Amino acid sequence: MSNDQWILIIDDEEDLARLMETVLHKEGIPNIITAGTIADGWAKFQKFDPSLVLLDIMLPDGEGYDLCNAFHLYGRR
Repeated sequence: MSNDQWILIIDDEEDLARLMETVLHKEGIPNIITAGTIADGWAKFQKFDPSLVLLDIMLPDGEGYDLCNAFHLYGRR
């Protein structure tokens, strides 16, 4: 993964998100961003244009399925 590519972790369980981030850093992936809500995840998705999103399904402000659909529609533009 090149230095201009990002991984976005969207999970409201901070310990789990931090664990995933730590594992990915140990694997040599430097560009990782996290979000704990759909709103924050959507904003960071638009800002960073990540190559990969690790998405929790049950989030405090909605379902990850809806956000996944939004990602798909965004990519069609």
